Amino acid sequence: SLFDERHFEHEFFLQIQKSFPLVEQLIVVNQQRQINKKFGKANDENGDLSIIHYPYLKHLNLLNTCIDYHKQFLFDTKMCLTFHVRVYMNYEIVRKVTRNFRRNSTRSNCAKMNHA
Repeated sequence: SLFDERHFEHEFFLQIQKSFPLVEQLIVVNQQRQINKKFGKANDENGDLSIIHYPYLKHLNLLNTCIDYHKQFLFDTKMCLTFHVRVYMNYEIVRKVTRNFRRNSTRSNCAKMNHA
């Protein structure tokens, strides 16, 4: 589980991926908005963001997070979810982020969810 009163940025989730490559369950509890929300661009040297992939992730819980973390895990420019991952998210936030499941940048990750 990840809990903090400070925001988690994209680079933090990338570091988690590198430090714990075999993680199967990830629970994020954080209501603090992300500060660096540039989609597809890193903050340093204007390079592209690395797409994060947790290859063994089976359960992802974002129920106690703000909209930024839903975007972090749904946009394919930031995250590549594994197939058949069980995801726990706020449905209304997911509808908003995915534009009622019609947003192209979220389709591939939504299609990989086994249970939402």
